[in-house]
Amino acid sequence: MSFINEFFYFCANCISLFLKTPYTVVIGMGSNLGDREKLLNDALKEMKKLGKNFKMSSIWEADPWDSFSTETFLNAVVIFKTTLSPYILLRELQKIEDFLGRKRTPGLKWENRNIDLDILFYGEKIIETTDFHVPHKYLHHRAFVLIPLAELSPNFNVFHLQKKVKDIVQSLPKTDIQSVRLFSSFSV
Repeated sequence: MSFINEFFYFCANCISLFLKTPYTVVIGMGSNLGDREKLLNDALKEMKKLGKNFKMSSIWEADPWDSFSTETFLNAVVIFKTTLSPYILLRELQKIEDFLGRKRTPGLKWENRNIDLDILFYGEKIIETTDFHVPHKYLHHRAFVLIPLAELSPNFNVFHLQKKVKDIVQSLPKTDIQSVRLFSSFSV
């Protein structure tokens, strides 16, 4: 980790010590290796240490979005409240990925993975750094996170696009929507 990233992490850590107002966060979860459903459940169990008032979508199966992944994914979306800063939350989610055995190939952005946890939204904050984008920069193209989010909260305001999530889902190409199938219901 670079000095600048460490410095941002340190500053974020200091700020989160004083952050009292919880923010609503939306996390996208995905897995296409191993016992995918168990990995999603294990990730949720670990995430419950990071906040409160959890809601999780059903689990959806989706064809790979990119040409690098070869296996189908299980995906879900989790909404909860946290007082962690965005940078601390990112670091904690990466620790959960590491704990669950995620292996990263340097220089390879998309690949098969046993667990992937992405911050889709952190309140209505916009964060744009070289390696951290909130709202997630590909969100509006990804049926595999939009459909689970619409299941949980169809009127969720995708503030930076000034649209409701259900309207974004309806505007997706039919083939994208058909590539996402209900796998199992879930209750937190």
